[in-house]
Amino acid sequence: MPHSDQQIGKVYYLSARKVHLFGIQDEAVREQINYVLDENELLGKGPNGTLSLVFDGIKQLNRGEKHLKVTCDNAGGRNKNNTTLWFYLYLGYYEIIE
Repeated sequence: MPHSDQQIGKVYYLSARKVHLFGIQDEAVREQINYVLDENELLGKGPNGTLSLVFDGIKQLNRGEKHLKVTCDNAGGRNKNNTTLWFYLYLGYYEIIE
């Protein structure tokens, strides 16, 4: 039976598991929370999933502080939109942060 060495084998269909990593750090006490999401747990393209993780991280790391300094990466689609700005205003309005 003819055989080509360029045929697709079993290894072609195997791929490494993909994960999404999201981290929040409290620089004052050098503590960080990392969220590792499986490839089927996508956050979507909007900011809601990201802000849910941010809010959860703030709740877990907060030890009564009212001052929050936020530094975001350069992903403009998730960090610098109206929903994100309104989220931080919400935190200030309800005195979760100053």
